[in-house]
Amino acid sequence: MLKRLALWMLVAAAMLALYKLPLEQGGEHDFDSLEVHRTKVNGVELAYRTVGAGKPLLLIMGYSGTMEMWAQELIQELAADRQVIMFDNRGMGESAVDERRFSIGLFASDASVLVKRLGFEKVDVLGWSMGAITAARMAAEYPERVDKLILYGGACDRKPVVSALNRMNKLPQDELIRKIFPHAWVSKHPEAYDNLPEPSSPINAKIVKRQYEALSDWHGSRALLSSIESPTLIVSGENDWVTPVDQSVDMAELIPGSWLARFKGAGHWLMYQYPVGMAEVVNNFLSVDQNLVN
Repeated sequence: MLKRLALWMLVAAAMLALYKLPLEQGGEHDFDSLEVHRTKVNGVELAYRTVGAGKPLLLIMGYSGTMEMWAQELIQELAADRQVIMFDNRGMGESAVDERRFSIGLFASDASVLVKRLGFEKVDVLGWSMGAITAARMAAEYPERVDKLILYGGACDRKPVVSALNRMNKLPQDELIRKIFPHAWVSKHPEAYDNLPEPSSPINAKIVKRQYEALSDWHGSRALLSSIESPTLIVSGENDWVTPVDQSVDMAELIPGSWLARFKGAGHWLMYQYPVGMAEVVNNFLSVDQNLVN
């Protein structure tokens, strides 16, 4: 199973790399030119990069991903008016790891402590997939650190997430590749499967297994979502088979006053299918003052 999960993420990373457009190639916003910083968080050094200036927006990466896997066109749009902070979860990419058992609670604590270590009182937070699960936990348990919250491709129940990971384990490689993007979208973008590049760095299969165990131990978040006070935007692809859209609908019903944006024909990797459109929705949400009383 561990080997198959690592294979899935290698295929996914290769596909994602097809859509990593340079922020400003050769300029100060070229992703590869962004300096990697490190700071001690909960006993380990976490690696992070920043781009842009203005109010901080913290991005929390999902299952088995590294900060370089964010769609760069999305980052470019988000960083036009704010400081975007990307980091590697513990054990992934250039971040260190210890022997502590992984859990969603630990990931949320890492993100909260990172915000403090960077000198911010409060930041906007965007999480993707497992990162969205982490971001929701962060907003519920550390509300003093979260201003606005964006949950992209998230879930509130354990079963559909773990079931999706287990289905990945059983699929042959060619079918894994076909399931990266929805069929209807790929039919209009057949170039998506041409010239698969190599991932820039190998996936650490042992760390992926520990993330899988964290998701398996997670009991869902329905009980805590109603306690989230941060203005919240939920973003979902209607053809997402990893974190199905009904999970996003349920989260929208559970989080008071939340917004829900559903993209037809989009899957779990929406940010690579439609980065500018997704950025427009996020930027609009972040720019609107929803509190007409205070």
